[in-house]
Amino acid sequence: VALDPKFVKAYVFGAHCLSDNHEFEKAVVLLDKGIKEIPEEWDLPYQMGFIYYIKKKNKLVAAKYLDKAGDLEGAPLIMKRLAALLYTDAEGSDMEIKIKMWESALESAKKQGDKISEEKAYKQLVELKIEFDVSNLEKAIKKYNELREKISNETVYPDQITKNKTQVKITSDNESSRMLYLNDLKQLVDAKIITSIPTDPFGRPYMFETQTQKIKTFPLPWK
Repeated sequence: VALDPKFVKAYVFGAHCLSDNHEFEKAVVLLDKGIKEIPEEWDLPYQMGFIYYIKKKNKLVAAKYLDKAGDLEGAPLIMKRLAALLYTDAEGSDMEIKIKMWESALESAKKQGDKISEEKAYKQLVELKIEFDVSNLEKAIKKYNELREKISNETVYPDQITKNKTQVKITSDNESSRMLYLNDLKQLVDAKIITSIPTDPFGRPYMFETQTQKIKTFPLPWK
């Protein structure tokens, strides 16, 4: 950048190398220099907002830079949307914001022809999508099991009513207790807790372990 102060990719690549190497402050200094040298370039304030959120979880500072990026010519429309999400933190969860951030990173890398950043953004999106699916499935499993327990505890059979007509809860043996819990992910759809069972970005099914009531995933090609 000393040789060519207008070389946008040098600021971007250098900032990401520094932030990935735990030299966040140096990355900020480099991007700030780029923003001052090329004030019309939307990608530089965008990258600043990106690393502030991804590396520091500083939503307000990230939103400020994304908002600034969105005002510049050529910036994707999603910039303003992301800034609004970060400012309010009400329209989307952290996971949803992360996914949108990496989607915008992927779009930016494709526009710039930056294959290295494109590959990195793609891998991050795949991993986040899987994390998002697993989290949602395990929440659905928990909800299903809680509903089954509630129904079981509220059900009364004739031989369980005492002489004074007082209702009592079911006392189940170990086998019937296990039957209360989820045995197959299809039961989540049958119970209308989810509309469909997702697959990972490679089209592979998520695996359900009945004993732990947890979701397992296939390994990723790069791990």
